[in-house]
Amino acid sequence: MKQAWLWPLCNVLVPLGITGLGLLPLPWLAHTTLLLLYLMAVVLSALLTDWRGVLTSAGLGLLLFNYAFTQPVFSLEMHEPEEIVAAALYVIFALMTGR
Repeated sequence: MKQAWLWPLCNVLVPLGITGLGLLPLPWLAHTTLLLLYLMAVVLSALLTDWRGVLTSAGLGLLLFNYAFTQPVFSLEMHEPEEIVAAALYVIFALMTGR
């Protein structure tokens, strides 16, 4: 049984926490590691909430990653092909998880 109080925790606070962690000056935390952490948040949402939660977590994770970590920083543009491919794969795996 999925609990209603888990919805904001899993789908909003976990992606925000991952973004906060990514903003710390940690040399071992690369962009690819952040995308894996965001994907883990999507899997957590799939386990503890419904499909709407998965879509919220995936969408919020992608927007936060794009805004805070891709070049140009603090915009919703992506110019690097590696980041575009990684984001596209993230969306595909997130949608597969939520199904």
